[in-house]
Order: sequence, then structure tokens, then C-alpha cells
Amino acid sequence: EFYVYLVRLCDGGHLLPRAKVTLNLAGTFPDVNLVPDLRDLVTKELTIDLFEPPQRELIRTEAVRLSAEGVRQRDMTRCLPGEPTQAAISKAVLLHRMMLSRGLDSPYVLLFDPPDDYGKLRRHKNARYEFGPLEGYQRPTL
Repeated sequence: EFYVYLVRLCDGGHLLPRAKVTLNLAGTFPDVNLVPDLRDLVTKELTIDLFEPPQRELIRTEAVRLSAEGVRQRDMTRCLPGEPTQAAISKAVLLHRMMLSRGLDSPYVLLFDPPDDYGKLRRHKNARYEFGPLEGYQRPTL
């Protein structure tokens, strides 16, 4: 099974594709049903990000750690990989605060509908536009 769905950072930004994959190698073993629990051993669920994370997410954990140690943001620019700007470090710390205030473990939020604040997706706001899933469609658990 392979499902692709959209996520977005909790502070906004572009929509990003993520995949949930169920890898089942049971078909390679002809007698898989003869051995108890073998099917569970050769089946694995994976979540794969199909995107390169934005810079503020890449440096978030390290920036928060340095900030807790009392390092100033302008000094962090030399410590962090990729030499981010002070604005990028500030956005990373704000992303972490927003994530904690919402009680999230991950900064990514699962999207089921187009976000209202994303200007590139406005078709769903047109009165003549109507979207509905096919009859009998059931959304997979993600």
C-alpha cells in the first residue's frame, strides 16, 4: 500500500507531500502461514517525506538547544549548519514555540482540506466549484 497525502508546517508555508507505505514481504515466502507471527515480522509500515524540509525546520532543534544554553541568535549563525541568517534562526525558534503551544510532537500538520490562508489554492472558494469524493470512497487511516 502506498498513500500520498499533504502536510504543512504548523506556522504556515507550502503544502508538502508525505507518503505512508506498507511494505509486505510475505509474498516472497510461500509457506508464510505455516510459521506463527512470520507475517508480522516481514511487514513494516513506513512514513516517508517526499520533500526537503524548509530551513527553519532543519535547524529548529539545534537552534532551540543553543537558545536554552543562552547563546544569542547572532552568534548561532556561525554554529549552525548551512550558516543560516538570524531571521531564519528566529523563525525556527518561533516554529518550536508554536509547536509546543499547540501540543504537537511534530511541527507538521496533516491537511484534509485546502487551507484558507494559502493564496494559491482558491478554487474551492468559488461558488461554482464543488468537490466531493467518489461514492463509496473511504479515507485511509494515516
